[in-house]
Amino acid sequence: MRKIALLLMIYTIVSAIIFISAEISKGDFLPVIVSFVFLVLICLWYKFFVDKEKLSGKISEITVGNVWVLVLGLFFLSMLIRIPFVLLYGQPYEKIVVIYLVFLAIVLILNCKPSAFGFKSEKLGRALIIGIIYYFIFEFSARIVQLILFFLLKGQVYLVGYDPWPFLMTFPFMTFCVGISEEGLFRGFMQSLLQKFYSVKFAIFVQSLLFGVWHFVWHISPLDIFGMLMHILSSFVIGVLFGYFYSIAENLTPLILVHGLIDSFPSGYKFANLENLSVSEAFMIGGLPYILSITLMFILTRKLAEWMEKP
Repeated sequence: MRKIALLLMIYTIVSAIIFISAEISKGDFLPVIVSFVFLVLICLWYKFFVDKEKLSGKISEITVGNVWVLVLGLFFLSMLIRIPFVLLYGQPYEKIVVIYLVFLAIVLILNCKPSAFGFKSEKLGRALIIGIIYYFIFEFSARIVQLILFFLLKGQVYLVGYDPWPFLMTFPFMTFCVGISEEGLFRGFMQSLLQKFYSVKFAIFVQSLLFGVWHFVWHISPLDIFGMLMHILSSFVIGVLFGYFYSIAENLTPLILVHGLIDSFPSGYKFANLENLSVSEAFMIGGLPYILSITLMFILTRKLAEWMEKP
């Protein structure tokens, strides 16, 4: 109970500091800077102040009831801080709080090394290469199909340029805060725990479902039910894809990089006017290419994940 109380106290303190920084700057860059400061602090804490000899390299004994308490408890605590940040500032500044929750739960509550939950530094070069390949197949297989379909339907090119500045500005936060927090919470923490008692398929389904629900908040204000359902569905599919990869590779590094790229690289695209599209045309251009891309990624995931496992 003492360790749980400590976790909740740290959760409250870090959340309050991030809230204050966001309120002072009205959401600007201050919360991002504060988040990176806290990220460095937890890394230093683990490196210099944690007795790693007392931590297990495998997930310690735990009851199925406690697994659900941890999975749903961390999800609830994360959502409790996520909703006000998105509604007030339109930004996911809760990510460093989620990182603290995940790491403290692993180290303090479960007495495990983070590597038992996919946070591994071995084969780092290979992991980064796999992440880059994984993302660029996903992104450009869909983007090329979009370009072709749009040209066939409208007789023009809809992608007119690329500005790297938005990508360079957002990539660090989207990778080291968003990527680490969400991959760590859903794939690393939730899926790893659930796989101890249930099938891999069930573990992937549960974390993917919660990952989908995680994204409903973006469509509360203004309320957009259709957009909400589409975002939940697309996030669920990504959760399944990433969960499938993690179930084989048991390494979060490629997924963290892919996550960061998905959330940052497209920000540099410059599009032509996409108005006056019919519903069928919008689906053909906006939906079909990613359905094909996701299908391709499911086919390639096992090969990439098995490469991660090779000595």
